[in-house]
Amino acid sequence: MPPRCLSLALDNLIDNGIAAAGSGGQVSVAITPAETHVSIQIKDTGPGLPEAVQRAAFAPVASAKPGGAGLGLALSHELLRHAGGALSLAHSDGHGTVFRATLPLAATTEKEAKRL
Repeated sequence: MPPRCLSLALDNLIDNGIAAAGSGGQVSVAITPAETHVSIQIKDTGPGLPEAVQRAAFAPVASAKPGGAGLGLALSHELLRHAGGALSLAHSDGHGTVFRATLPLAATTEKEAKRL
């Protein structure tokens, strides 16, 4: 996945968390590497997503934001899926929401690493 696409997907999730948490709320990002993948968890302390939005969280035009287009989560979901990863809604209730992005670790040869 090009770094810009990953950045776009994660920026959207973090921005959503900041908006949901509101003034005085918190957003945390935890990155957990494993042997074959990396898991990125974005957690906010907002009011949680309405049940209808939870059911269709990654469908275009599902938004809990007033005036929201409902494209951000759908786009993040597709970008991560295209990279061989996944995006899931891990938890949402009155104490906050947690999204989990999972990405495969790419095998990088020494030659490729030197180009980076």
